[in-house]
Amino acid sequence: MAKAFLDLPSEGSLGLGASVVLPDYSAPVGTEEWFAEAEARMQKLADEAWRKREWSRFIFLHTRSSRWRALWSVAVALGPSPKLAELFREVWVDSEDIWRERRLVRKLIRLIAPNPKYRRRLFTAADWRTLRALPDRLTVYRGAKDWNRNGMSWTLDPYRAAYFATHHNDSGMMCTLGPDHLGFVMERTVRKSSVLFYTSDRSEDEVVLTRFEKGRISPEGMIWAADQCGGWQIMADELERHREHLSPEMIRFATLELDEMKAEAASAKVRSERAKAKTKKAV
Repeated sequence: MAKAFLDLPSEGSLGLGASVVLPDYSAPVGTEEWFAEAEARMQKLADEAWRKREWSRFIFLHTRSSRWRALWSVAVALGPSPKLAELFREVWVDSEDIWRERRLVRKLIRLIAPNPKYRRRLFTAADWRTLRALPDRLTVYRGAKDWNRNGMSWTLDPYRAAYFATHHNDSGMMCTLGPDHLGFVMERTVRKSSVLFYTSDRSEDEVVLTRFEKGRISPEGMIWAADQCGGWQIMADELERHREHLSPEMIRFATLELDEMKAEAASAKVRSERAKAKTKKAV
């Protein structure tokens, strides 16, 4: 079910609900007065939601950077409960920089994890069936940068992990990072007993571990990251670095991609030189 929330444009949500930022503001949009008015509205609506014990609405009437703290306020009011587990999941799947709030996240997990009934509420029915069907030992992957190497959020899909190694800056904003900011893809083998929950909500095959962890560099994951980054020199470097640990299929894929990248780079160079020559001639 969609949850209504108020979110400032500077902190757009991927959308557990539709924004209720209304257009009838007295100040011009984007000004300091407009932000102050929007925040005042958010606070008024949040206070009302708290009084009515509408916990999900209360939490999502906070911007993303404040939602874990809002959830902790609710946790203090509710105590360990199935509802707290449901709220934890809602906040988790709409968060981008969980590593910033790791202390609060750990505290919340301590209220949920010991009780199997509470943990079960972290799953949808479909996600619960998916996890149960997986083998006891799983290989999971994580795309990261230097600032968020340790994490609870992993995935079964190395290609998806590569996306997170090549996108999102240190503020959690979605963007494509340049070749100079290529992150890394890690992998580790875990038992299902160390999985807090699994979610397919954002088509990420996300495996959430019970602790913040890091892993070893994934050779396959780094090839996917180089592929997404788009630079032939990076692909060449990663292929050389990890060749002995790659399958024949991945070596073949990387070699073909590298040849194509080089051809595209050469073609782009020719087009650039022709354009420069044409401009020079026109002058």
